Amino acid sequence: MGKRVLVIWNDLYHPADRYGFLMDQVFTQNGWQVETDESIRRLLLVKEPPDLVVSLTAGRKDGEPPLKGQEQLKMVKMVENGMGWLFIHAGLAGIELDAHLYELSLGRFVSHPPEPTLVTGSAMPGTVHPIMQNFTPFTDYDEQYFCQIDLIKTHPFLCTLSNHGTEIGGWSREVGSGRVACLTPGHTEAILAKMIPLIEHAAAWCVHEL
Repeated sequence: MGKRVLVIWNDLYHPADRYGFLMDQVFTQNGWQVETDESIRRLLLVKEPPDLVVSLTAGRKDGEPPLKGQEQLKMVKMVENGMGWLFIHAGLAGIELDAHLYELSLGRFVSHPPEPTLVTGSAMPGTVHPIMQNFTPFTDYDEQYFCQIDLIKTHPFLCTLSNHGTEIGGWSREVGSGRVACLTPGHTEAILAKMIPLIEHAAAWCVHEL
């Protein structure tokens, strides 16, 4: 039986149909059991936590209130007990600096340029990480995220470069027995297609298979 992944997706600016091919190629075709939902609160309803959560959005349906502190804390405990969590692009939006989810990701979306621009994903100079094995730089139009990141407690491994500047585009950390990875590119289908090997490696690392 394959590992279980809960994919949180589908909002106004990041519709599910933009990510269907990605989830199929990264997970379904590789034997993962995939569940999807628009609300991250789905995680609080499962009998047993999945092996991995993939956040592609902030995880709230229209009109749904923000997560309470105790709800977030339960999710953090799941990671401490061994669950992996992969935040991709808009999954880093809506995380407040003083929230338990920030304690988990140690990074959060702050801003982005007004229009998509040519963005290059490149290995962070001077760093080595299993997620980056056999990495090939990629370039395409994307919404470059500028994030607030705790560089002391995280392991940056990816940069994004555009005419707006150079930013950290990927980082990871271990939380108890669990692992967390964050990737900031991923707004357009074009760049997502080029990120498939990177996302495969990030997912494998998060579940201790890399």
